[in-house]
Amino acid sequence: MKSIVVLLIFGLISVQGSLCPGTGVRKIPVEVSPMLYLECINGVFQNIRNCPLGYAFDPASEQCQPEQIKRLMLPSGTSIQCPATVDSRVEPVYLTHPTDCTIYYICLNFVPQEQRCPPNTAFNPQINLCDVPENANCAH
Repeated sequence: MKSIVVLLIFGLISVQGSLCPGTGVRKIPVEVSPMLYLECINGVFQNIRNCPLGYAFDPASEQCQPEQIKRLMLPSGTSIQCPATVDSRVEPVYLTHPTDCTIYYICLNFVPQEQRCPPNTAFNPQINLCDVPENANCAH
């Protein structure tokens, strides 16, 4: 996947040679990923850079800034927050609901998405799937 993104970026650079501004050191966002940006010096492309985990490129400041981690507020007043320690833009993160074994969350792009298990099943965090309740070891 990473090589495809790199090929797309290089293709974009070769097709649109004017992506790099004429003077100075500039950093240009890459639309295919909020983590990537192009580094240009005096109008010449130099490198593709990658922001660290939990950061995204901000075109206004031309710097990597901490991403806004989204919280999902539950009716009980509890919130579900995706961890910043795992890059859920690349790999989904699964979270259990605090009180209901039939509900779980998939974090994508650091945003929790509520999911519900089919009837007569419960979320099993060991396999990240809905399973028979006996296997899910749910204490709620």
